[in-house]
Amino acid sequence: MVKLFSFTEANKSLPLVRAITFDIQRKWQNLQNLKTECHYFLEHKASEEQEKKLLKKIDDNADKIADDVEYHMKELEELGCFIRNMQKGVVDFPILLNNRVICLCWQIGENEIMHWHEIGEDHKKDRKIVDEKFLLTHV
Repeated sequence: MVKLFSFTEANKSLPLVRAITFDIQRKWQNLQNLKTECHYFLEHKASEEQEKKLLKKIDDNADKIADDVEYHMKELEELGCFIRNMQKGVVDFPILLNNRVICLCWQIGENEIMHWHEIGEDHKKDRKIVDEKFLLTHV
């Protein structure tokens, strides 16, 4: 069953959501850095010794990072929200609007939830501002 937030509940959860999302974003970036390093070595014909070091680094880090990211994503799901974009740290909070489910939308760098979008819409180009009319019916 999907948890439906009120606007106030979603904003109150932001301190914890922000911390979890920051962890996801940081660990996602670590995975991307490993990927970039792999591509670099492949393109520049790494020596056998360099390849061994890189493979050990990947073995030591990649699975742990991926497990950590998955754990943090489950933490968000348990709160009732879900990560929409790991790189940018975008999180959606389901909410009921006029008898249909929509998503409040927040991303790292924003102090509070200021946007919403329809389910299935692009969180970037289709975001709408939480205006007074919205607040009058959803606070």
